[in-house]
Amino acid sequence: MNRRHRAFSLLELVAVVAILGVLLAVLVPGLATVRTAVARARTLAMFHQWSLACAEFRLEYGLAPQWAAEPRLTTVEHTAAFLRCLTGREPDGRAVADVAALGGNRRRLAFLLVGLGDLREGRLADAFGNTEIGVLLDRDGDGWIRPGADGALVGVMSRDGTGPFVPEAADLPAEGVRAAAIFYSAGRGRDARDLILSWR
Repeated sequence: MNRRHRAFSLLELVAVVAILGVLLAVLVPGLATVRTAVARARTLAMFHQWSLACAEFRLEYGLAPQWAAEPRLTTVEHTAAFLRCLTGREPDGRAVADVAALGGNRRRLAFLLVGLGDLREGRLADAFGNTEIGVLLDRDGDGWIRPGADGALVGVMSRDGTGPFVPEAADLPAEGVRAAAIFYSAGRGRDARDLILSWR
């Protein structure tokens, strides 16, 4: 009986490994780009939901949400005040005991739904993990956000501690932004071009 063993030669094996290496070299950078695009889209969708919640609050009560004078969501306290105001509940879902802590949401209406999975160590975070989020509210009630009239654009840090990054005047239309609220974050946080702006 003559048996022939079929196997790969060393040359064939090297060729397959080389092809796999080339494929990985082409695909891996593409995956990072896709991952960044998905995180950017998720962040914009989240900011859009928040902005709509602020607009609904304004329609219901005739004024902007009153969660804080600070133009950023940076701390656990800022997050709790934001959530109390727009959800009518504590961040953990319990009822808010003190009506004064509701930021004007005296009927305890839910303008926004947020789960505990949306929080990072008690703070809201964008899809990149940044927990410093800039915000401007339409405080004068004219339906437009204009830096100066409605507050100042402030710098936000990335989760890695780079920054602060501040939107430039050229990032906003000259007439302002028609919205109840605008939000922004550092995105990937490499430089100001990575800023994610809810109005774009």
